[in-house]
Amino acid sequence: MLFQLFVLSPLFGGIIGFSFLFTFLILSKIFTAIFYPSYILNVSTNDFLISLLGFAATFLVKFLLNLRKVKFGQE
Repeated sequence: MLFQLFVLSPLFGGIIGFSFLFTFLILSKIFTAIFYPSYILNVSTNDFLISLLGFAATFLVKFLLNLRKVKFGQE
């Protein structure tokens, strides 16, 4: 129960945050390439690292919300 509450749930949320931010970055690059034909479309490590910020932020929010539930006995 605690493993699911403090590891699996935040991990799944983090993966969702990562994929959302990574998809947004890729789509914005695709639209830029469509409107500016001279733009070279490439995915760099910076895109991956920025998406990791989305993972970390979502993981932290889910973890802290679950911690608050346990602390105040809402679960």
